[in-house]
Amino acid sequence: MHMQSLVMWGALAVTVGIPAYLWRRRRNMLGGFQTLLAEKGFVARNNSPIAALSDKNPPDGFHFSSAYDGAVGGATTTLLLLKRTEAVVVQGTSMQNQTLYVGAYVHGSAAGDNFFAEWRRRLQAKRDDIVHVSQPAEGGALLVWKGSPSRAHVQSHLMNLAGTLAQRPR
Repeated sequence: MHMQSLVMWGALAVTVGIPAYLWRRRRNMLGGFQTLLAEKGFVARNNSPIAALSDKNPPDGFHFSSAYDGAVGGATTTLLLLKRTEAVVVQGTSMQNQTLYVGAYVHGSAAGDNFFAEWRRRLQAKRDDIVHVSQPAEGGALLVWKGSPSRAHVQSHLMNLAGTLAQRPR
């Protein structure tokens, strides 16, 4: 009887502990992201600046989740949190998983031909965690990176983005 109780309590701890850990981890990660946005002066917006991200079949399956307007390297930029449903194989069984991606929409002429070409090269070379580069119908450029929206991760992307914007002709 004692062994059954021990197994039951162990199973209960795992059942409650794993979801609690994942919830806390996500909360800490998004808290750092929100702090970074406030420090950089980004302001939340209610809708996607790119209509295609809200469509039924968005580019590369990236669905709009949230957006924040601000500036990077002197260019008007909207940071995006995007979700994509992906298949994951667990013990031979395919399961659907919602993955969160960080994106940036650089508005208008700030994303000229040289800027766009540089980011296409980075995508082809599989550099800087970039997974999507496109020119939406609204103009500008849409960039999407893999990885969590943690403070360090987003800050790194903003620095890379600012570096390529600084190289553009004025």
